[in-house]
Amino acid sequence: MPSLGDLRFPSLLSLLFLGPLAPAARADTLTSTRGEPVVETRHLVRARFEPGLATLRVERVFQNCGRVADQAELRIELPRGAAAVGLRIRGAREWYEGQLMESRMAAVVYESLTGFGPWPTRDPALLFWIEPGELGLSVFPVPPGGEAVVEYTLLAPLPYRAGRHVLFYPAVARQAELARPSLILEGARPGARLEVDGRPARAGALLELGRRQLAGDGPGQEDVDGCDEEDEALCPTEGAARLELEAPPVDVLGARYGLSRLADGRAVVRLEIDAGVPLRPAPRGASVVFVLDASRSFRREGLLAALQLVEAYAAHLPDARFEVVLFHRRAERLLVGDQAFTPAPRLEAALKQAAAVPGRLEVQNGSHLEAGLGLAAELLRGRRGPRRIVAVTDGRMRTRYEDAWSDQALAPLGKRALLHVVELVPGQEGDEAELSREDDALLAPLALARGGILATLDQGCTRRDYALASLELVRPVRLDGFRVLGRQRGAEIELEGLEVPPTLDEGTQLRYMELSGSAPDFVVVEGRLWAEPFSRVVPAEARFSERVVPALVIGSELVDDLDELAQLRLATAAGAVSPQTSYLSIEPGARPSLEGLERGERSGVSGMGARGSAGVSVGAASASKKPDLTGELTRLARQATRDCFQGEAAEDRLTVSLEVTLDELVDVFLPEPDQAGAPLRRCVEEALWALDLPDSFDQPRVQVTLGLGAT
Repeated sequence: MPSLGDLRFPSLLSLLFLGPLAPAARADTLTSTRGEPVVETRHLVRARFEPGLATLRVERVFQNCGRVADQAELRIELPRGAAAVGLRIRGAREWYEGQLMESRMAAVVYESLTGFGPWPTRDPALLFWIEPGELGLSVFPVPPGGEAVVEYTLLAPLPYRAGRHVLFYPAVARQAELARPSLILEGARPGARLEVDGRPARAGALLELGRRQLAGDGPGQEDVDGCDEEDEALCPTEGAARLELEAPPVDVLGARYGLSRLADGRAVVRLEIDAGVPLRPAPRGASVVFVLDASRSFRREGLLAALQLVEAYAAHLPDARFEVVLFHRRAERLLVGDQAFTPAPRLEAALKQAAAVPGRLEVQNGSHLEAGLGLAAELLRGRRGPRRIVAVTDGRMRTRYEDAWSDQALAPLGKRALLHVVELVPGQEGDEAELSREDDALLAPLALARGGILATLDQGCTRRDYALASLELVRPVRLDGFRVLGRQRGAEIELEGLEVPPTLDEGTQLRYMELSGSAPDFVVVEGRLWAEPFSRVVPAEARFSERVVPALVIGSELVDDLDELAQLRLATAAGAVSPQTSYLSIEPGARPSLEGLERGERSGVSGMGARGSAGVSVGAASASKKPDLTGELTRLARQATRDCFQGEAAEDRLTVSLEVTLDELVDVFLPEPDQAGAPLRRCVEEALWALDLPDSFDQPRVQVTLGLGAT
């Protein structure tokens, strides 16, 4: 093994990552360093889903159809929010696990092992950061007539909707050299429904994803325009396959909370909430009495609309039995015949039969709700199973009405029957019948005291108009009064930047991740299921906090808000590829080989692993004193730009950041765009880019920020 002093470093071209590996649209891109016909023959994803998280083990196989060993260089588009947390390479008989290393050191070691030397070839592989959402993979050699096999592991956030986990995986191969991805979903719950791009699929089977699409063939597999999802994570991405797996049932909601503390006293806080489907199951074997307003103010149209609501409600409870009571000044049963409580399957016919009786649906004076409730209580008394009353009215009660009268009418049932009150209001033609909870309404305390709600409902015309609204009266479909509170040592702590909706609908998600100056030990989720208070304490989970949260930060845009030390801390905790870290996997015995790469052959991907911290990178070990390259670079930059400031005022100064690798300038950055005028800025940039650095610049990386201007 050569010493660090013998190592060669990436070229300027590799660090800038220009040339054939920079595609016009983000997608996987494969090239070979020597131009041999290297193709991908397998792209296999072994996926495992758990609440909020997908673990993807991605196997890529490269084959060399040429005559000379070559390096495969792959630019990888990641699933949204994913982070790479592992790499391994397969030798002749077994897999060799990769090691997470500081990115510059990983690049140095990889460069050394793939160089030209006297030893037989062995496979090293390097997985490194390019930018959020994209990684680079280099593997050498891919032997002529042979193949190289690598596998990397991704952790990806798993969005949730309608009781399903949702994952978008980049699945369109835009190069003929790339294999079409396939996927195996492992460990799925028996019987859980799986769909791929809307088509039923079987967990455990080999699933072909996406399709082959060469560059320039038009849009990807899914049209990403016009997405109306409130949550961007649930919007399709171009060229991605959509996997939806039925989530395990949860009691009201599933919640995960974690925090990862940083050295500066701040913490990354993540909260995930998945509202179950259903939040609560519908009752079985229920006895339901609808109490309908038959007063003149409700009008016959209102009464007919209420009967449509009855039918829509009954469709959700096929094993329930129903009675319908009409009230005006008095109360009476609507359904004809001596037998009480009609089974749901026969209810529609029974209502039609009753409506056919002359005068049966005639509206009359009086709005004695308590009379209708009293008759409902009488009918329900002695019934087994769940008992429910749904009162439908226009809410126009007489002035002297008191809830005490209705309380007395319901007294025979105590609190063992649930009561909803629905105020039906005229709606505009064509509008959907929307139900809105109103806790401040006059009759609301009556319903809340018996576990139900008062709600206003737009008046529809048909049973179909009430299909969704009636479900909200059958079982809770949302958590009302939704709140999320942080708690630490008994004190309430606000979660910075958390926007909590007033209601959390079933089957929806809440995802929150922020850098925070204060991190509570646990959070409390509160709300109401109809009138029932709900509260759930969610403590910080150890695994979620220590590994998952750091990985999800690295895979998110939040990584750009962290300094290098924080990035390194989180990447190390997660074991993740980041701007500061790379994975290097080495087959034992790998050394510079007879088929190794010469320095001039190196191009795109491998050098990108050298991206990392500011300052002088890991370089050649030398006992002699290193030259002051930072000072020399400053001197050369000022000398080169001196003419640009001829005639400029003394206060016209520019701040510029420069980056050099070996003897090549790789970046000129003016961080303050409003400094000076455009002609001066252009002159400075052109002069700096024209610098010809001497051979004494032999360090892998030098960075400096300096001021330029007239003296």
